[in-house]
Amino acid sequence: MANSVKENAGVAGENFGVLQKLIYKHQIVYQKKITFSIACFLLFFIGAPLGAIIRKGGLGMPAIVSTLFFILYWIISFIGEKYAAEGVLPVWQGMWIASLILLPIGIFLTRKQRMTLHFWMLTAGSSSSRNTSAFKQNRDYEDPFPLQ
Repeated sequence: MANSVKENAGVAGENFGVLQKLIYKHQIVYQKKITFSIACFLLFFIGAPLGAIIRKGGLGMPAIVSTLFFILYWIISFIGEKYAAEGVLPVWQGMWIASLILLPIGIFLTRKQRMTLHFWMLTAGSSSSRNTSAFKQNRDYEDPFPLQ
């Protein structure tokens, strides 16, 4: 009788572990759907400013750097998923860790690109007022950023 109770407790414990891993798996799939859709925007806010900021190498260098950021995102996401599946981290933390790490980088690059664009617009406006002779020949030209 004691052996059967012991065996039942062992089987129940194994079933609990299996059910817990199944619950983790379902929660991971749910969180993955959300985090991957957010990752599209996040990686856009990293890659688009890189294309505007990095001017050396044409399109190749920004593409390589953006690909490196994607690989970094994928590695961090994979590690977080494994930790969540094993129960080391809560599922939401394991799945969102990659987005939370790259979010400040995306904000920084987007702000830097905006400041660079603003600086370029200011300097382009001042230099175009000095070189107006080139634009006098084309009377149809209209300055998209007129100085006031």
